[in-house]
Amino acid sequence: MRFVRPKSLDRQSGAVPFKTQRKLVQARTRLMNGMRSRLSELGPIVPQGCKALLDLVDGLAEDSGSRAGGHLHPPRDDRPFRREDRRAERKMAEAALADEDARRIRTIPGIGLTNAAAFMAHAPLMIEFEQGRDFAAWLGLAPSRHSTGGKTRLGRAGKMGQSDMRRLLVCGAMAVMAAATRKGIDPNGRLARLLERMPRKKAAIAVANKMARMIWAVVARRRNTGGI
Repeated sequence: MRFVRPKSLDRQSGAVPFKTQRKLVQARTRLMNGMRSRLSELGPIVPQGCKALLDLVDGLAEDSGSRAGGHLHPPRDDRPFRREDRRAERKMAEAALADEDARRIRTIPGIGLTNAAAFMAHAPLMIEFEQGRDFAAWLGLAPSRHSTGGKTRLGRAGKMGQSDMRRLLVCGAMAVMAAATRKGIDPNGRLARLLERMPRKKAAIAVANKMARMIWAVVARRRNTGGI
């Protein structure tokens, strides 16, 4: 029988402008990439980073004798994108701080306000999943299983499910691994064993899988977070 979500437990996903903020970032990225492509045709070498690009564009636009400056029309103006992006981020932060489940999952290493906002906007109720692996599989982070002759072999992660949450969890896993590397990885810990067996990016998928299971545990079972 299909689970019917009670109204009292229904998250107000519309109050979490996660998709709006993501679209604003994409629009600003398109604007930056468009300016880079025009400048590459005209010759100037553009340093990495948005600030360096905008400073170069402003300098060329003010230089009336510059061949590149005369072709940068209309002038760049990313201020509306930045203003709306900051407004959306504030609303996301307010919603994540007000939601009990979002506060709980932020105790997990690698989970920040953006991950919490994505969870509020996209994740169903955790009681719809019988175990943490089911939630990880819903995100596309659990390896597929192939059974034959009484033996079970694990395949690749299916990459099915909610791509935004999966991407953010993998980014959070990479941040956890980078922080552990700076502080010194415990040679007897799980992360060290993962890095011995597999490449770094593949290990990040395994860490993201662990983070997804921890999200299910702290929300569905109200358990305390442990180490990655």
